[in-house]
Amino acid sequence: MTPISGLRAALAGGRLAAGVLALGAPATVARAVGTTPADNPDGDYLLRLFGSRELVVGAIAAGALGPGTATRAFLLGAGVDALDAAAVLRAGRDGRFAPHRARAIASGCLAIAALGVVAAAVPRG
Repeated sequence: MTPISGLRAALAGGRLAAGVLALGAPATVARAVGTTPADNPDGDYLLRLFGSRELVVGAIAAGALGPGTATRAFLLGAGVDALDAAAVLRAGRDGRFAPHRARAIASGCLAIAALGVVAAAVPRG
């Protein structure tokens, strides 16, 4: 396994795991990002939407058989992660997240987005 194929496998596996966790245990995910179901009664529903999305993007990335498909899958994931960063920063600005927590989560989203771009840019190995 090359470093890039390992990165691709880790990104796809991470998305699949996040999706399963968000669908199956949304309260656990909520606590991990610093909120509780009491803070947002609709949070379970929204986290399950997140879980569904992560499962689909992860499945596409994991099953990507050709270089073009892999590139599109990882760029799609990077775009989603960048949009997540923007959304959480806005939530921090609007007072729905503590600003320091929003910045930390957004930084993680952008780091994963950058790894997705790297996984897409390097020829399949």
